[in-house]
Amino acid sequence: MTTVSNNAIQRTIIYLRCKKVNGLFLFIILVVLTSIILLIFLPLYNYDKHVYIKYSNKLNLLQYEKIIRLKRDSNELFTENSQLNNISVITLKNTSIKLNSIIKKQKLVYRFSNRSCQTCVENDLKILRTLADTIGIDNIIILGNFDNIKNLIIYIKNEEIPFDCYNYSDVLNLPIEKNSINDSPCFFVLSNNLKVDFAHTSSPNYSINSLYFKRIRMFLRK
Repeated sequence: MTTVSNNAIQRTIIYLRCKKVNGLFLFIILVVLTSIILLIFLPLYNYDKHVYIKYSNKLNLLQYEKIIRLKRDSNELFTENSQLNNISVITLKNTSIKLNSIIKKQKLVYRFSNRSCQTCVENDLKILRTLADTIGIDNIIILGNFDNIKNLIIYIKNEEIPFDCYNYSDVLNLPIEKNSINDSPCFFVLSNNLKVDFAHTSSPNYSINSLYFKRIRMFLRK
């Protein structure tokens, strides 16, 4: 009887050991398979996520640029043939004169402020220097919207701006200015009666060969 009991106990122990080994073996297999699945599919998930973010951002950027272009085009359209206020402007000698007194004939006006895109302004000034060879330096004036004339004078000296420059702080009544995004610089042709033609918002991508400046050269050729 004792022998039978011992044999039964031994068989039970062996069975449990085998079961434990099989369970451990199954657990190891499970861990290995899980690792393989993660190694295969996790990079694919991350790649898909990266691609989604990349193209999602690209689409958002394209949509934003489209909105900017539409807004810029509408601003230019509403600015065309608008009538500016005959505001007082400050000369570099710190004297106040009326805007129409400096516009004896049609001139190309470049308007910017200390809040404008610096890269845009620097690029625009290069274009204006080249443009002056065709239309004449006297046919270009700068309207600065700075906090005071001293700040404009410092900027003019630093950038070596050769054109007649004036500062203003009153309301110019320029639609392209009022609706500007980030106070973008702009160009326009101004007549003595303060009517605006050829209004155009600046962009860092413009060059002297842009269609706008070809039109200006033809219109204001000296």
